[in-house]
Amino acid sequence: MDENRLPPKSIRHLLITAEHAGFQYRGGIGSYAQEMENLLGGDRLGVFFVGEKEYSPAKFPSEQFLGRKRWIVPSLIVGQDQCAFLPKEDLVYLCFKRILPLYPRLETVEIQDCDGWGVRIAQAKRAGLVPDSLTVKIRCHGTYVYLEQAHGKWWADQYHLRLMAREKQAIEQADCVSFPTDFLRDLYQQSGYSISPDRVEKLRYPLALPTAQEPVEFRRADSLIFVGARTSMKGFPVFVEALKKLLAGPAGGAVRQIYILGSTDPAMAWENAYIKALGKRLKVREAALPRRKLLKTQSILRGRAVCVLPYLGDNHPNAVLEAMACGCPMIAADRGGIPELIPANYHDQCLCPPDPDSLAESMTRLLTMKPKERQALAEGLRREYLTTQQTINQAHWRTESPAKTAPALKAKPRETVLLVLTESPEDELLQALEEQIRKPDQTLFIPKESFGKALQSLQEENKEGILAILDADYLPEPEFIQTHARYLEQNPGTGAVSAYCREQGGRVIRPLGDGLLLNMAEDCLGHGGAAFSLSHLREADLLSRDRIKAPEDLFPALLGAGGKIGVIPEVLSQRKARPNADRDFTRGLALGFLADNLPRFEALRLAGIMQDYAAMQQTPAIAIARELENYPFLLRLGRAALEKAARIYFRIKSHKDA
Repeated sequence: MDENRLPPKSIRHLLITAEHAGFQYRGGIGSYAQEMENLLGGDRLGVFFVGEKEYSPAKFPSEQFLGRKRWIVPSLIVGQDQCAFLPKEDLVYLCFKRILPLYPRLETVEIQDCDGWGVRIAQAKRAGLVPDSLTVKIRCHGTYVYLEQAHGKWWADQYHLRLMAREKQAIEQADCVSFPTDFLRDLYQQSGYSISPDRVEKLRYPLALPTAQEPVEFRRADSLIFVGARTSMKGFPVFVEALKKLLAGPAGGAVRQIYILGSTDPAMAWENAYIKALGKRLKVREAALPRRKLLKTQSILRGRAVCVLPYLGDNHPNAVLEAMACGCPMIAADRGGIPELIPANYHDQCLCPPDPDSLAESMTRLLTMKPKERQALAEGLRREYLTTQQTINQAHWRTESPAKTAPALKAKPRETVLLVLTESPEDELLQALEEQIRKPDQTLFIPKESFGKALQSLQEENKEGILAILDADYLPEPEFIQTHARYLEQNPGTGAVSAYCREQGGRVIRPLGDGLLLNMAEDCLGHGGAAFSLSHLREADLLSRDRIKAPEDLFPALLGAGGKIGVIPEVLSQRKARPNADRDFTRGLALGFLADNLPRFEALRLAGIMQDYAAMQQTPAIAIARELENYPFLLRLGRAALEKAARIYFRIKSHKDA
């Protein structure tokens, strides 16, 4: 471990993150990771860093880095091919499995909710593949659902839908889900996340307490400070409109300096141009400062400045806490999680509705406030903040896992029925069934077209237990029945479970779990090697319905009836490769939509897709395409031109290759 610069064996808390403020990530997740590392120290907390872009697993780390940091990084655990080509969530899980035996004192593994990198670890805990004594915690900062809310736009493309599926599954499967604010918890619940209240923890982020400040004389205020990126989410357009109103009013003459401390967004073209033009009348400073310099600037200017933070939907903006810690008088938007960060006694003086008129009025009030009153406001706010933050830091220090995982349920054995969808199984399949560690109580060989009748017979027999289903071209591993049955026995709230499956040729099918829209393109709803709880199927009235004709019909119908689908993140079966023509999930998707209920999360995703589609129909490209439909000769001409261009391109390319 020393040779590879891994964290020491003494760590009790493993923090898995894709961001860290030590690598120029100035956002909330990066700052949180750095604060946790500084607070708990290298003997109690280990960092598992899975970065992006230049810090992606296949490129990072450098030798220089390894000399400074004792972090876990994938390239120290697995090969470069796996770093480059494994899905990130599976790469994280593979590395975690390999390092877990090195840390016998580990109590908690904490994963950030962004992008759902921890989904496989959470699923593995539910499947009994991770020790019961280890708590899997998801720290919530804001998934793509949160970003939708903050930016006022849908993320409806397939890439983002898959990220949302990972995020949701990681959160719903974890032992503990830690929220910094009620605002974020409520947003997740309203968006269709299913999180049991006994797994929820509320704990704000740690933040280093400031050192003693140099005394500063408070005098007439003449400066405004906007902190944050120039985006609509940070309320930059609201700030510019409010500033315009302020400068046009009687208090505008008091303003001499304006500081815009944050990165520039080219999309804010009008707002950026307005700020630039102000430089001819006032002293305007624009800069994206490192955190230390930003805090120093606010601290120095606090005697003459007002900090403006009109963030429209932030969860836990550290900039609000840092303004209070610096003792800088401030005004912030009464939105998102901000009201939960500011002491209640100061809401009337420090919060305002996030509209230009209200913000201009609040800035005027603070700018015209007597220096002694402004100083009393800032110092009182600072004292209350420091007391609260000290308590929060101590809560993080006292224990790395405030919400301990509930003890695993003792598995109650159930009768297992194995349904093999062939009347003439091949010898290889029979041999695989004979090698099962846990033998089924009953094995039925039936033709695939008789699947619905087989379900009806189970309904008539009123059996309670577990139904495992195998297509004829699946070869189960020896642990197939044992692991599937154990999962459903230990997770009585789950209606079905499927595992990874390796196709002939090497492709691995990796189900994500719940989700109709999000799994269709992954070949996950038609998985022919899965297990179902007969009691759940009976409660959903799926054993007696004539429309259930094949296993792929069960998944969407069960989800539509409110059922849950679990995942075992291990390869438990092999499958012969199927031609694409055999992968028809249209009927399964239709069954899901025709079910009694469409889960709220799925309904919201579908609404987002439809709105995105409707917006696309209004684009100039679509309008031109529709117009061209009236002129077939133009379409033929365009096609001929493209074909000719392609021939020229490949002719040139062949010469270059030669």
